[in-house]
Order: sequence, then structure tokens, then C-alpha cells
Amino acid sequence: MVKLVPMLLLLGCAGAGDGRLDRAAAPSREPPGRTLHVAPSADCETVHPCYGTIQEALDDASDGDLIKVAGGVYTTTTPHVARIGKGIHLIGGYHPGDWSKSDPDTNVTVLDAETVPGRRGVTIDGPAAPPITLAGFRIQRGYAQGSDGGGIYIADGSVVLEDNTVVNSIADGCGGGVFVSDGQVTMRRNWIEANAAAYGGGLCVAGGSVSVEGDAFTANEARPSGGAIAVAGGSLSGANVSVVGNSLAGAGVYLTGGELTGIHWTMADNGQYAVIAALGVETDRGSAGFVNTIVASHRSGFCGSGVVAHRTLFHDVENPCMAGASCVSNLFGDPQFLDPAQGDYRIGPDSAAIGQGYGTEVAIDREGSARPVGTAPDLGAYEARPVATVPDQGAAAPPGDRRAYLPLVLRRAPAAGP
Repeated sequence: MVKLVPMLLLLGCAGAGDGRLDRAAAPSREPPGRTLHVAPSADCETVHPCYGTIQEALDDASDGDLIKVAGGVYTTTTPHVARIGKGIHLIGGYHPGDWSKSDPDTNVTVLDAETVPGRRGVTIDGPAAPPITLAGFRIQRGYAQGSDGGGIYIADGSVVLEDNTVVNSIADGCGGGVFVSDGQVTMRRNWIEANAAAYGGGLCVAGGSVSVEGDAFTANEARPSGGAIAVAGGSLSGANVSVVGNSLAGAGVYLTGGELTGIHWTMADNGQYAVIAALGVETDRGSAGFVNTIVASHRSGFCGSGVVAHRTLFHDVENPCMAGASCVSNLFGDPQFLDPAQGDYRIGPDSAAIGQGYGTEVAIDREGSARPVGTAPDLGAYEARPVATVPDQGAAAPPGDRRAYLPLVLRRAPAAGP
């Protein structure tokens, strides 16, 4: 189990207490191997081979095979609802009457560990295997008793996690939602919510290389710190990440080792601190760099000599940078989140974040909309979007007009099981 050394007092950060995007159907993934099918009660209608459990299909599959899983609830009596050690593409969101496309919003596919102590949702260990894909699942109620990674545990391998929802999972150690020990891991558009751990309630990176692209971390818990993310080693990098509402922790992001690089992140309402990192004496070297960030509603934004931030919009933050954090080209103003009470952290029409970013190579925002709309990108995970018409005039909006917005669509995978 990963041990993270508390360093709040060492840093001078003492006293730490405490828009879901509308996901489209997953693209077609047809690797060159065989295609296997899984459905509740092994009823796949007209296709074969067909299995009643995911693990049966995994055991029979070979490197390069595609396993399509129909909507439903899948559980187990073993320590893992799914254990993957081969180069398999495991995709949820299918319907037994139509195996041609995945639609995980309609055909919710649940891996339920039922909060049984010692039972994880998914374990992945494929150091010598071809790339592994896990996409289109709701992974819930894993419980890594006395260990790390309640929802998903990645020991090693080349892994893609895409369009998954990881919820209500627990680790006594690090990474209630997702834990990465080693390997090359890409996370895209995952929703990590309401998980809990000692550190890294949503995600814990202990080694390897992890990239995050449009992922959201919300309502995760870790005491004393790292409600959303903890980094103890390896590297974590990525763009358009939302770290919001992880209030039951000393900080949203917590580093005792490794490196973190973030571009266009939105961090709000995550306990007292947004990010804590140090080049410490009693800790390993942990460093974090951020560009084009929004930090709102924290006692302090960045804390510790390991943090370097360029072009940050601060709002409702008592002490933006402290304990050696280096902050350059700070801005102060209201990001005008549209409806944070309902999880919508897109920016409003008069947001202080509009057009204030440094130019980057990030060509889209968290919703997949083009970035920038104007001459310079907006700060944070979302680019403010114009629409084709202006309601009060009924005429086409000029380029860059931000007076009208598309209707809000917040969609979360429906709950399954008790």
C-alpha cells in the first residue's frame, strides 16, 4: 500500500481540513482479433460466442480481441469483477439487439463490487501485453481493504480508460477511484465521483506515466488531503480537467513525489487548498506546473515550493500563492460559473476568464468545442461558446459573440443496484 507522508506543517499549509459533458456514443472500435460478446444470462440473441460473465470472456480471449458487453449489472464472488492481463479491448454500452455501436448512456453497463471488503471493480496487469482498452462502463462500490485502488487498480501495462464512470469506491490506502502503480495510462473523458481514500480519493498516481484529457473529479474524499488527486511518483499530465466540489479534504490535489503538468484546469470548492506540493525535506520531490487555470473558492490556491503557475484566474481565494509557490501573471475576477450547485462549471458571458489565456496547442475544450473562439483561449477547462443566433435580435451572431449560450445538459450515468 502506498504511503504518503503528511506535509502540511512542513509546508506551512497547516489547518487543512476539509458540467458533466454530454457524452456521445463511443466510437467504433474494431481491432483485428476476434469479437466476443457478453450479456446478462448469456443472452446475446443471434451472435456468438456469448458469455454470461465478463471474466469468462476475458479468460477465453486472446491479445487483440474485442469484447462487447451489453448493458446490465455484472458482479462476482471473486476479488475482482474483472481482471485483465491480456491486450483486450473491453467495451461496454451495447444492446443485445444491436451490437454495431456502443451507447453507454442508454445501455448502462455496471461493474458492481458491492462494497465487499477486498473486492475491486477492475484490476489490470499487462506489462507484456498489447494495449488494453476499458471503455463505456460504470464501475462502482469497489473496496480495497487495507490496500490501494478500490474502483480500478492498474499494476502495469499500456492502458486506455475512456468514457467510464467510477463512483462510490473506497481504498484504505491511496486511490479510491483509480490507482496507477506503473505503466503508460491514458484517461479520456472519465467521470470520477464520490470515491474515498486516505489520499487521492479520485485518482492516485504512484508510478508510471498518466495523461488525463477532459476528465472530471467531483465529490471525492480524502483526509487529510488529495480529495481528487494524489501523486506520489511517476508523472501526471493533461488538459481540460475539472477538479471541483471535492470538499472533504485539505486540498484537491496533493503531491509528495512525481510531477504534474496541467493546462486549462478548473479547480473550485476543494476544501481549503487547490494544490499542495513541495520540494520537501522529509518528503520526496513533488512538483506541479499549471498554465491557464481557474482557481476559485479556496482558502489558498497553490501551496508549497513545488508549485509553479502561469496565468491563473483567482476568485474568492484568501491567499492565492503561499509557502514558496511561484505564481506569474495572476488575474483576479469572477469566472461566472453558470450553475456550480448543479455541477456546471462552464464560464458565463462576462467571465473574467474569457480571452485571457496564453496560446497553447490545446485545440478543444472539455466539451470538445474548438479553442480558442476569439484571438486567445479562455482560462479553465471550458471555452465560452457562441451560438448561431442572438435571441433579442434574431440575427446571426458575429464571430466571438458570447451573449447567448447553448442549453445546459448535465448527464450522469443512472444509479444501478441498491
